[in-house]
Amino acid sequence: MDYVMCVVYLKISKKSSGPNIDDFFLRRNLCTPQQATALTESILNMIVKDMRPLSLVEGEGFREMVKETIQEGRSFIALTTDIWTSLATEAYLGVTCHFITEDWKMKSLTLATMPLDERHTGVNIATWLEEVVTKFNISVDNIKAVVHDNGSNVVAALKLLAEKHNWVSVRCTGHTLQLVVNHSLKETSISKALGAARTLVEHFRRSELANTKLKEKQQQMNTPEHKLIQDVATRWNSTYFMLERLLEQRWPVTATLSDPEVTPRGKHYFDLKPDQWSLIEELTQGLQPFQCATEFLSGQEYTTLSCLPQLAKGLQRSVQQSLIFETTPGKAFLTKASKELEERWGDISSFCKEKDNTIVLSAALDPRFRKLKFMPAEQRIEVKSTVEVLAIKAGKEFWKSTQEGQLQCHSVTVPRREEESVLENLLQSDTDSLSEEEESHEEQKIQMQNGSSQLQETFAHKKEQACHVNMLIC
Repeated sequence: MDYVMCVVYLKISKKSSGPNIDDFFLRRNLCTPQQATALTESILNMIVKDMRPLSLVEGEGFREMVKETIQEGRSFIALTTDIWTSLATEAYLGVTCHFITEDWKMKSLTLATMPLDERHTGVNIATWLEEVVTKFNISVDNIKAVVHDNGSNVVAALKLLAEKHNWVSVRCTGHTLQLVVNHSLKETSISKALGAARTLVEHFRRSELANTKLKEKQQQMNTPEHKLIQDVATRWNSTYFMLERLLEQRWPVTATLSDPEVTPRGKHYFDLKPDQWSLIEELTQGLQPFQCATEFLSGQEYTTLSCLPQLAKGLQRSVQQSLIFETTPGKAFLTKASKELEERWGDISSFCKEKDNTIVLSAALDPRFRKLKFMPAEQRIEVKSTVEVLAIKAGKEFWKSTQEGQLQCHSVTVPRREEESVLENLLQSDTDSLSEEEESHEEQKIQMQNGSSQLQETFAHKKEQACHVNMLIC
């Protein structure tokens, strides 16, 4: 019986999120998926039959296997890190590495979830990250970027690591969007409306009678029999889902609250006012692009950094298009959201040789945004020239390091985009803007303008020299 229970437990553990044993066996040209499954079952049976502890996977052998897997990433590795607190108020530092395998598949491995007993200062966080990297024999030169939240201590740590190891610091776009939306929802009338909505949802969650009556009203009005959603403070999009569901169930909810069996006469404390319903409708409309962007940025099987400049521009555009809101709180939300986007991402599309240009350069390498329509026309040629120089440099280094000088080509599966209408409006890839001829004509025009200005400067310089010569002759 114990044997059966242990096997069941291990099988359940194998199905949990994150990399499992199968992932390690399915490396390119190592074995087939069927062989990987058989090997995994053999390991599970070995642990059970030989009475080995489950901590076997925490031993040196398992670490060596992880290290070997990481080597598939060759020389380019990115890290994500976050400090979080458990329900027992214990602090932990999580570190995950990300890389692309030889067959062009994105892979992620959790390197550490280490308890923190010391103060979370920038110096300590930088030291802990270096310890994790050293533990897995990862060269600091192989790490290209670290994604982190906007906490001042983490930002300070990455500033130290950037100066020491030249690691690129990338702030989590999801966390930035969280801050943008949360700050935009702090207007007094909005806070009151959201508080009333939360109280209403909580009432239906606690009252069995109200919940039963709501189901009856849903059937009578031919409305989807969905439950109301309670939002969570740490996830802004849960507020969007709460408001969206309330709008869907507005009339069944109103009818339920009007039932004397549910609400005694004179005690309609949970009813939302008409102006609050109007505000909820506007907030749902205004928050939809932010929800779509958050869901897109949460993808794990495709890159998102290159989309950020166009996404930021698309969000700003969606806010401007929604300025037709009628309620004063709704207009205040849009004004604040536009201001927050400008403060946090206003210079994300600018290019300057004196600063880190990782985001802009990644967008330039993305076929969807290679025309760089989100940038001023004068900077596009400069960015493309920089990309060409970097490509030539990388090519020379590659041919120098390789002995065979041959590249293996692999097919890449493009992820299917969800919610295409809203997402396409936000991203608006460059392939939908100008044709190749129009783009070439525009670039030639810019080059001619630059050449004309240079010619004028040369002519002015020659004229000044001639004047000096004449003065000397005289």
